[in-house]
Amino acid sequence: MFKKGKPKLRKILTTILIIVIGVGGFSFFKQQCNKPYMVYPVDLSSEIQSALNDTESSVINMKDLTRDCEWDTMYILTPYSDVDMFLSDNNITWDGDIAYSIELFDSIELLVFKLGDEVSCFAEIDRSVKNMNFSQMVYKNDRKIEYSVEEAIFDHTSK
Repeated sequence: MFKKGKPKLRKILTTILIIVIGVGGFSFFKQQCNKPYMVYPVDLSSEIQSALNDTESSVINMKDLTRDCEWDTMYILTPYSDVDMFLSDNNITWDGDIAYSIELFDSIELLVFKLGDEVSCFAEIDRSVKNMNFSQMVYKNDRKIEYSVEEAIFDHTSK
């Protein structure tokens, strides 16, 4: 009688173990699926460049040009800026691959838009864009490179 009960106990224990492992695995999988996915910065270079070239307005409101992107601070990096050093000095993270031309060409300006401490979007702007030269704005404003959403309104007629 004892020998018949032992396989039954083994089946019960095996079933309980399978259920525990299954529930644990399902819980882990569900927890992993509920984690927020990594959001990479959006490249708005072509949209902003086109908007700047096409505008007839003398005032450029960067919030209007970045409607698809949430941000609280904009930075203007002039040609040959060291982007990695800038990010490190300002405790800003840029998730994903970073491909930019600003360190190589004097005709490129980099606009970095951040939300919190992460880059949410960016734009490489050719300095030949007809309605704006951001580098001149930096020098005109005592080398200021950081602008809040409210401050990021530029009058390009005073180039």
